[in-house]
Amino acid sequence: MRVIEEIGRTGQLDSRHLVAGFPHPSGSNGHRHRQFAENKEKMRQEIRLFFK
Repeated sequence: MRVIEEIGRTGQLDSRHLVAGFPHPSGSNGHRHRQFAENKEKMRQEIRLFFK
């Protein structure tokens, strides 16, 4: 994700199209529920801005 964020910062990609914070959905990612809960509000805000 850091690479994608850097591409957005340099203007090579419209960063409005990025929603960071989604955890990897793999069942072996035992922290995915916590990661999602921690990032949920930030992701909501990013999505709201995109559709304005």
